[in-house]
Amino acid sequence: MKAIVIDGTAEEVIQVLSTLQQSTSIQVLDVAEEKRAPSSRSGGNTQYVDKEFAIRVLTRLHLSEGVKAVLKALYDADAEFVSTTDLIEILDYENGHQFAGLMGAFGRRKANTPGNEKEAHFFEYRWKNDTDEWEYRLPDSVREALEQENLV
Repeated sequence: MKAIVIDGTAEEVIQVLSTLQQSTSIQVLDVAEEKRAPSSRSGGNTQYVDKEFAIRVLTRLHLSEGVKAVLKALYDADAEFVSTTDLIEILDYENGHQFAGLMGAFGRRKANTPGNEKEAHFFEYRWKNDTDEWEYRLPDSVREALEQENLV
C-alpha cells in the first residue's frame, strides 16, 4: 500500500482529501504540535529565509492584492501571531479554501525563486489547539525585506 502524507491546515487537508478517489483508503494520524509547527522567534532550530532571498521572493513577480494584505497584516501585528480566521476576514474571503489557495500560490512563488532552501521558512507559524487553527507572523528577515522594498 502506498502512503501519502498530507500536511497543512484543516482546510488544506479537506481540499486534498476531496480530490481523492472514493475507493482510496484513508487513515488519519494526529501528529503532536511540537512535531508539526516550527519554533517561534523565542528560540528553536527552525531556519527562516534571509533578507536577500525574501527580497527576491517579494519582487520577482507582481504581488497580488491578497498577498499584500496578508503581508501587511502580519507586518502590522509585529511580534504577535495572527490567526487564519483573522487573515480570512481581512481578505474578505468566504472560506478557508480561498486562503489555502493564496498561501499555496505563495509557497510555489518561494519554491520557484532561485536560491530557495526548502528547509528555510518564509513565515513563522504555530498550531493553536484551543482554536484549532494555524497562526502566522513574520520573521525579522522578511520584515526587513518588506521595509527595504517599501512594501508595507
